[in-house]
Amino acid sequence: MNKKAVLIIIVLILMSISITGCNKGNGNEFIGNWVSDKNKTDIATISRNGNSFFWEDKDGKFPATYKDGILTIHTGLGDIFASINNKTGKIELSIMGKQGYTYSRTTDTGNSVNTSTQNTGQTNKTALNIWSNATRKFGKELNGEVNQIAFSPDGKTFATGAFDLMTWDVVTGKKILDPEGGYLSLAYSLDGKMLASLCSSSKISGLFIKIWDAVTGQEIRTISGIPSMLSGSIAISPDGKKVAVSGQLSYPNYEIKFWDIESGKAINSWKLENGGSIVFSPDGKILALISTFNVTFFDVSSGNEIKKINGPSNYITSVAFSSDWKTLALGGHAGRIGLYDLASGKELKVMQVAERECRIDVLAYYPDGSALIFGGCSRDVNLLDLASGQSKNVFNTKYATSAAAVSPDGKCIAAGDKYGYLEVWAVP
Repeated sequence: MNKKAVLIIIVLILMSISITGCNKGNGNEFIGNWVSDKNKTDIATISRNGNSFFWEDKDGKFPATYKDGILTIHTGLGDIFASINNKTGKIELSIMGKQGYTYSRTTDTGNSVNTSTQNTGQTNKTALNIWSNATRKFGKELNGEVNQIAFSPDGKTFATGAFDLMTWDVVTGKKILDPEGGYLSLAYSLDGKMLASLCSSSKISGLFIKIWDAVTGQEIRTISGIPSMLSGSIAISPDGKKVAVSGQLSYPNYEIKFWDIESGKAINSWKLENGGSIVFSPDGKILALISTFNVTFFDVSSGNEIKKINGPSNYITSVAFSSDWKTLALGGHAGRIGLYDLASGKELKVMQVAERECRIDVLAYYPDGSALIFGGCSRDVNLLDLASGQSKNVFNTKYATSAAAVSPDGKCIAAGDKYGYLEVWAVP
C-alpha cells in the first residue's frame, strides 16, 4: 500500500470519528441544558456529581455513566445511549440500536420553560425555583425508623414518630415534648391546639391514647383500655371533639373506633373488611381510610361508604391530600404517582417519577398544591412540580427516606430515614 492510500485511510477514519461524535473527553461536554429538536418544551438537564452523571427530563431523574464519549442513561426500562455529534453539536440518542431523538444545547431550563406557562403573573416563583436555595437547618438522631412527621398548623413546631414521639422547635431544633411510652401514630388537631398519639407501654396493658396541649406540652387526657392492635392509626376530628383510631383487632377483623375527647368515653365503632391509616376531611364530614389496595371514603355521621379510589399500581404505599381536599395523590410501586379528583374519584394523571424498581414510600403536598415532595426508594428527598412534571432533588437523608413533611408556609421540609436520622432544611 502506497503512502497516498494510507493517508486517505487516516483522513477517512478521522472524518468518521468527527461525524459519529466519538469524543474521548471526560464527560463534561454533556453537562448543561438540552432541548429536544422534536418538542421544544421537552428540556433535558445533564448534571455531574464526581464520577456520577444524571439525566433529568419530564419523565424523571435518571443515573448515567460515561465512557469513551458515550453517556449511558439508565432508565430502569433499558439503557439509552447518548453521544455528541461533533459536526452538529447535537446530542444523538440511540435506543436498542436505533437512533432516536436529537437534542440541541439551550440556555433555558425545564423550570423556566414551564414557569412561563403558569398564569401567576410572576416568574421564577415555582416551588422548584424557591427550593433551589435550600440550606440545612439541623439534623437529629432518633430512636428507630422515622415513620411519621407532621408540622403544627402554625408551622412553629413539628412532631416525629419513630420508636418514641417527640416534638421540635422549627427555629432552634430544640426538643419540646418527649413523653414516656412507645409511639404508634400521631395527629395534630386542625387548629393546632392539640396533639394526639396512639401509644404503648410495658407498664400498661393494651394501647392507650395520649392527648397533649400542642403549645405547652401539658397532657390533656389519657384514654386507656384499647385492645392491642397489629396496626393502628389516629386522627382528631376538625372540631376537636372526637378522636378516632383504626386498627386490626385480629385477622380479618378491622375496626375504626371513636371517643369523645372531653369525657374520654367511647362513642361508636365501625367494623370493616380492611384497615389502614385514617384522615378526616377539613369539614369533618368524611373519613378516609387508606388501605393497601385503595382509599375508601366514609360518611362520618352514618358510617356508610361513599366511594373507593384505587392507586396507580397494585399497592398503595403513600398518600397525600391537597389542603383544599380537591386532589388526592397516591404513591405506589413501579416509581409512579397518581393524581385523582376527590369529588368524582376520577384519575387525573399518572406520572412516572422514578425507576420502575422504586417504591414511592414518602408523599406530601406542597402547601399551595403546586408540587409534591416524594421519596422512599433512595436517600433523595425530591420536589415534583405538578404543572410541568419536572422534579429535582432538594436534599438527601443519610439512609433511605421513610417520612417527610413540609411546613404550612412551604419554607421548611423535615425528612427522616429508616435508621432514625432526621434532616431539616429550609429556604429564606
